[in-house]
Amino acid sequence: MFLRIRRVLERRGGGEGDEGIALLLSLFVMLMVSTLSIGLLAVVLNETRPTQFQRKLTRTINGAEGGLQVVLNQLRAANDGTSANKGVLSKLPCSADGATFTFPDGSTVKADGSAYSGSIGTAGSSTTYTAYVSYYASDPSSWYATQAQWPNYATTGKNINAQAMACPLNAVPAYAFVQSVGRDSAVSGFNSTIGNRSVHATYQFNTTNTNVQGGRIFEFNTQLCLDAGTVPAVGTTLTMQNCGALGYAPQMWSYRTDLSILYAGNPALNLCIQQPASGNGNAVTLQTCTSAANTTNSTTYPYIGVQQVQEWGFNDNGHFAAPYSDGSVPNASPGVCLQPSGGSDSTPAVVNAQVIYTTCDAGTTGYTAWNPDPQVGAGKAGGATSGLPGGTNQLVNYQEFGRCLDITGQQIDADHLIDYPCKQAPATKWLTWNQVWNFSGSGAGQVGTIYVNYPGDSNHAAGKYCLTAPTSPATYAVMTFCNGTTAQNWTPSGVITGNYAASYEIVSAGGLCLTADGTNQITYLSSTITVVACDGTAKQKWNAPANAVNNNLTNLNEDQGVK
Repeated sequence: MFLRIRRVLERRGGGEGDEGIALLLSLFVMLMVSTLSIGLLAVVLNETRPTQFQRKLTRTINGAEGGLQVVLNQLRAANDGTSANKGVLSKLPCSADGATFTFPDGSTVKADGSAYSGSIGTAGSSTTYTAYVSYYASDPSSWYATQAQWPNYATTGKNINAQAMACPLNAVPAYAFVQSVGRDSAVSGFNSTIGNRSVHATYQFNTTNTNVQGGRIFEFNTQLCLDAGTVPAVGTTLTMQNCGALGYAPQMWSYRTDLSILYAGNPALNLCIQQPASGNGNAVTLQTCTSAANTTNSTTYPYIGVQQVQEWGFNDNGHFAAPYSDGSVPNASPGVCLQPSGGSDSTPAVVNAQVIYTTCDAGTTGYTAWNPDPQVGAGKAGGATSGLPGGTNQLVNYQEFGRCLDITGQQIDADHLIDYPCKQAPATKWLTWNQVWNFSGSGAGQVGTIYVNYPGDSNHAAGKYCLTAPTSPATYAVMTFCNGTTAQNWTPSGVITGNYAASYEIVSAGGLCLTADGTNQITYLSSTITVVACDGTAKQKWNAPANAVNNNLTNLNEDQGVK
C-alpha cells in the first residue's frame, strides 16, 4: 500500500510540474518573440520608409522634368511644318488664365498661357505631372533669379500675371516661362504632398525682328504707285499703276544707304532707278546698280562715275530729287525730281503715266509728292544702330523703319511731333534742321537733352530747342527753348546686354518712352509722337539694330516649397 501511494505521488509530483514549467516557458518565449518581432518591424519600417521616400523623390523629379519636356515639345512644334521650320504664332498654346504658378510660400497666381497634365511611365503609373507655360516680351529669368524674390512678386513689381503677354497672342514673344510639378502617391506615414517636386525654366525662342526692306512708293493723296511691270529688266521704264497689296512684286522698292532706289521685287536682278542720259523731261529707267556699296567706288560724296545718276535725295517737300554737285538736294526749280508725267501739284497722275525726270515743284501735299511705305527704308539714316542720333543725326523709328523723328511742318512751336519719311541728301550737312537731332549727354544710358539748332524766325529766337516730355502720359512731346527743366531730360537706353526689350528706348525723366503712335495721325499719313509707359515694342525703339536670337533653355532650377 505504501509503495503504491509512493508511485502515485511520484507520478503526480514529477510529471505535472515539468508540464507547467514548459507551458510557462513557451508562453515566455512567444512573448519575447512577439516583442522582438514588433521591435524588428519598427526597425524594418524605419529602414524601408526612407528608401520608399527616396524612390518617390526620384519618380517625382522625373515627372516634373517630363512635364517640362512636354511643354518644350509643344513650343518647338509651333511651326509651319516645312523645311524652313518657320514659327506660327497661332500654334503657340495660349488661353486666358491658362496657367497657374505656385510660389514657395504656397501662394498662386493665374496668368495667360496654357497647362498640360499627364503621367510618366507605363499605363496607370502613379507618377504624374502638371506643367504650365506663359509668354513674355523680356527675359523673366531676372525676376526669378533667386527663390527669395518669388514670395514678394506682388510688392516688387514682379507679378507674372501683369508681365505675361495676353492671349490670344498678337505679337511674337521672346521668352516662355515654364513651371512643372511632379507628383506621386503618398509614402506611408507622410502627407501625400511630401516628396512632390517642382522645376521651372525659361525658354528663349529662336526669333528675329530684322526689318526686310521693300515697300510701295505712293503718289501723295492717291492710290497710284510707282510700278516696274511684271518683267522688269535693264532699260525698263517706270509707270504709275493702281497700288497692289504690300508685297506685290512690281511695286516693291528699297531706299538704300547709298541713296539708290533698288527694285526689291527681285533684288537678285540688281536693278536701280537711273536718271535718263538726255536729262530733263525724259523717262527714268531701271539699270544695273552701280554703287559705293558693291563696287570699288568712293564711299564719300561725290561718288565716282555712274553712282551719281542713281542717287536720289528725299527733300523737304517729299520729292525724290537728283542731288546737286555739292551734295545738297533741291526743293524746287531749277532742281530736277522724279514725277509722274502729266501730273502737277494740283493734278493727279493717271494709270500708265510714265515716271519722268522733270523740274521740281515746291508742293508738299500735292500730287507730285511721294508717300513711301515705311518699309521702303530710310536711306543713309538707316545705318545708325547706337540708340543715339547717328551719322546723319536723325532718329529712325524701328517699327516704321523708313521714318524719322520730325518737327511738324518745321514749326518749332507745333503742338505735336510726327514720324515722317527720312529726309536725305548725299552730304548730311545739308539736311534740314527739323530732323537733325543732338544729344547733350555723354553717351547711351546717360541723362541729357535731345535738341535741334533752330535758325530762328520773326516769332522765335534762334538757338537750341529741346525735346520736352508732356506733363501726363499718352500726350504729345513738343519742342521748347532749352532751359534745363526736368521735362527736357531724356535717357537713351542704348544696348542693355541680355535685355533687348528695354534697349534703344528714349526714356523721359518720368520713366516714360518716346513712341511713334501709328493709330493717331493728327498730321495726315504720319504717326504722332507720344510719351507712354515703356513696353519694349518696336515703335518705342530708335536707331536700333535687329535682335536675332537662337532658342535655348536657361534658368533651370528646382522650386522650394511647391507641392
